[in-house]
Amino acid sequence: MEEISFSNYNYILVTLSIITAIVSSYAAFDLLSRARGSKGKKKMIWLISSGFILGIGMWSMHFIGMFSIRLPFPIEYRLLNVFLSLIVTIFLSGMSLLLVVQRKLFNYQYFLSGILLVSGINIMHYIGMASMHVHYSMEYTNYISLIAILFTWLFSTLSFKGFWLSDYKIAYPFRNKLLSAIFMGTAISGSHFINQFATKMMYMAERNPYLFPVINPTFLGIMLTIGTCLIVGILLLTSSIDRKLTHQSDRIQLSEQYYKSLYEQNPDVILTFDLEGVFKSANKAVSVFGYAVEELINKTFTPLIVPKDVDKAMDHFYLALNGHASTFECSIFDKQGMHREITVTDIPIFVNEKVTGVYSIVKDITEKIQTERLIKHMAYHDQLTDLPNRYLLKETLEELITTSTKQKENFALLFLDLDRFKMVNDTMGHEIGDKLLVDLAERLRGCVNESDLIARLGGDEFAILLPNSTGVAAKEVARRVSDATSEPFNLNNYEILITPSIGISIFPYHGETREVLMKHADLAMYFAKSQGKNNYQTFTTDLIGVSQHVIDLEMNLRKALVKNEFVLFYQPQINLNTNKIFGAEALIRWEHPVRGIIPPDEFIPLAEETGQIIQIGEWALLTACKQNRVWQDRGLPPITVSVNISPKQFFQTDLAKSVQKILYKTGLEPKYLELEITEGMTMDVDRSLSTLLELKKIGVGISIDDFGTGYSSLHYLKKFPIDKLKIDRSFISECTTDVNDHAIVKTIILMAHSLKLQVIAEGVETNDQVAFLLQQMCTEAQGYFFSKPIPVKEFESIFFLLENQSS
Repeated sequence: MEEISFSNYNYILVTLSIITAIVSSYAAFDLLSRARGSKGKKKMIWLISSGFILGIGMWSMHFIGMFSIRLPFPIEYRLLNVFLSLIVTIFLSGMSLLLVVQRKLFNYQYFLSGILLVSGINIMHYIGMASMHVHYSMEYTNYISLIAILFTWLFSTLSFKGFWLSDYKIAYPFRNKLLSAIFMGTAISGSHFINQFATKMMYMAERNPYLFPVINPTFLGIMLTIGTCLIVGILLLTSSIDRKLTHQSDRIQLSEQYYKSLYEQNPDVILTFDLEGVFKSANKAVSVFGYAVEELINKTFTPLIVPKDVDKAMDHFYLALNGHASTFECSIFDKQGMHREITVTDIPIFVNEKVTGVYSIVKDITEKIQTERLIKHMAYHDQLTDLPNRYLLKETLEELITTSTKQKENFALLFLDLDRFKMVNDTMGHEIGDKLLVDLAERLRGCVNESDLIARLGGDEFAILLPNSTGVAAKEVARRVSDATSEPFNLNNYEILITPSIGISIFPYHGETREVLMKHADLAMYFAKSQGKNNYQTFTTDLIGVSQHVIDLEMNLRKALVKNEFVLFYQPQINLNTNKIFGAEALIRWEHPVRGIIPPDEFIPLAEETGQIIQIGEWALLTACKQNRVWQDRGLPPITVSVNISPKQFFQTDLAKSVQKILYKTGLEPKYLELEITEGMTMDVDRSLSTLLELKKIGVGISIDDFGTGYSSLHYLKKFPIDKLKIDRSFISECTTDVNDHAIVKTIILMAHSLKLQVIAEGVETNDQVAFLLQQMCTEAQGYFFSKPIPVKEFESIFFLLENQSS
């Protein structure tokens, strides 16, 4: 028996064995990464391949390492042991890889994988060593063998940990695979060579060499090297090809998923048509129109298109069949038969450079169109009456001028303004005024044809545009408008009478541009208002001067108060029994430096419109109180001075305070001041009652002027703190000759007495009227029979004269 030393190696074979271990380990991890990224059978195939190649590598490394030992005697192997070592190696390698490739099963499962691999390497090593011919026997040093086991477990565990901790969602990168392969190759090679140092081998020549089949080691080494290289190469090539195919398949699948997501999850409707316009598919967004996909398949799209848009839709469809994408808008029927506005983009479907169908991307723009229409409607229509506004009138006028010029036709433009509308707003509030405008707009619609245009220009101003109309037709429409507004408006239990002033301009006689036509219609309307209102006037060139007059009047009015051009005239109020003056009504006049005395009916409406009436009214109130105090200081008998209060004054929040301040400033006692309001001011019961109560607390007298011409409710009249009713001059003028006026005046006097109110008649001009009033027990009057409104000095002369006569 002879002991053999393992100190003499063929280092080329040693290097080849280590390279074989690393290369096969790399191949195993590459295949394992393929298994980790696969599912089902494919995953199992790659896992088995990975275990197989790692087992082959471990097995090959062992025998190549054995061949690297230079022994004095030839070595032959038992073939059965060789195959048994291969099977054990492949099985345990596969089990270790199966464990490490799983998602996390338990903490540090790669440690167990390392134990399985160490078991495989060592079992394979000892079976391989035992496969040597019976002339050799082995003894092992245990502590060195334990070092080999620990070394192998440490490096194999590090190798598995690197793989196990890598991102499961991405491919195992080359650097990580190479590092794991180096650790694994080190574990396999280190296990073999450390175990060699732990082995003592004895050669025993006397043993029978023919007990088992043997194989020549040189042949086995060549076969192992070539076989391992071929297997590694084939599997790596297969892995590379599969990786490319998988990547390509993934890209295709990803593209399909992208397309499916784009198609199915798109909020817009996507339709697919064949060359005949037949639905082939649709995404679920088509339900926005109430249809299910199954209802559309194999049907043509034309029945869904609103008839007026069918030709347009077909033109764009044919354009797509010719290879050109296009976008258009049209209307369709939804499932309920309602019209829906859509925008459609037709896109040709190319397959092998040939159009095989059409994609249609459909957006529902119904709400957008409706919103745009609403915005446009709001921009061009009055929100209160829903009539066209000034902007639409201007655009329509421009278009009508163009067409009428080409066709040599006439058209008429009417401007309409409501008389006394501001009084309605001031006395009853803007809510009633708005209702009146809405009702008026409805009446105006009934006065014109559908082809005519009615516009609200703002406030109480309206315009009527009459295409292809002459002056005669325009006057007929103006007459119908006047008749339509002559009927009272019933609002909040009140009957309101409103009259219009209408101006007319005719194209092209009164202007050939929009600006001139509107200006001249406006001038004619103001002229109609100045002529007593409730009438219509056609523009004439003379009105240009009238317009300039109004402008000048307004400019001078703004300066009149500062220049002290206003003056108060006084009309005496007579007690018919005593023939004495008991009061006077203060009436404002404008002493224009050029035009002389301007009556109030010419400038008061302008002052109301511009808002100057408040300052003018305060001046009149202060001047009248101051003058009355002067008369008292001069020793004349105390009388009451009456001052008219405009609606704007009456409804200002500080009227009572303003009156109280004036009385304090002038020193006049409140009982010698009487404020005259109109019936219209009492229509807003809550506001007027509050103001009247505040004034009565001060102690001033309150009378209702022009009684009988307004709209006051007798039910509320008894609740107001009123002292006196003034019978309007329109009833007094014919009270002795007209039965109706006779009855009205008699009734008003009787009602006033019943309500314990004073009553005074204005506009008295004859002795018969005085006798009638005395007969009806009306003892107070004023009018031209006694005196017209006169300046202060003339009034004082009459006052002194009557006092002297009575004394």
